[in-house]
Amino acid sequence: MQPDIRDDKPFAVDVGGHYLYNVRWAPGGNELLVNRTNRRQNIMELAACSPETGKCRVVIREEWPTGWVANSPPMRWLSDSSRFIWTSERNGFRNLYLYDLTGKLHATITSHQFEVGNIVQVDERGNRLWYTARSGDNHLKMQLHRVGLDGRNDKRLTDPAFNHTTSFSPDQRYIIDVAQTLTIPPATRVLHAEGELFCRSRGQVFLQDLFPVQMHGHRARF
Repeated sequence: MQPDIRDDKPFAVDVGGHYLYNVRWAPGGNELLVNRTNRRQNIMELAACSPETGKCRVVIREEWPTGWVANSPPMRWLSDSSRFIWTSERNGFRNLYLYDLTGKLHATITSHQFEVGNIVQVDERGNRLWYTARSGDNHLKMQLHRVGLDGRNDKRLTDPAFNHTTSFSPDQRYIIDVAQTLTIPPATRVLHAEGELFCRSRGQVFLQDLFPVQMHGHRARF
């Protein structure tokens, strides 16, 4: 089987063909997904191809006529194996979009005029996700945000005066937040998933709330 990755249509007007890469199975196993870009690399398409017929169709097309597009944007599948979170710089900044394999855009999750970083956690049951973004008081200071998968109720959970490194507990109920600047040493807080303070540290020891930590079935380690 030879995939018809161009669908019998020209991919671009420039001479020299195009690149085909990142070939992998779709989660359902009934299609192959490929990335393809023109030689100039200002057009990138996510295509789905039938392994039986070789027929391919465009799922998402990204284009930046005067510049360059990211050739391997991150995508994160949801549990239904059809919808996925797509990362794109189509508005000039890196943002998140919810698509399905038909190419339908379900939601623009973020539409910031600053860069989104990484997805930290997805709560499908609660229809929301947490992500990092360069929304501090300067663009070097990474922050943690929470937003609905429908793009509503976006909220920054961290102090924009600091750079933050965050991670979730295995049960998704708590967030460890390490905040620091060039002139202020790291300090650690534990937050509830909603962003409210649970306990904080000074130096290496939690001063407050050791008792509540134990009451919630967690044990602090230093």
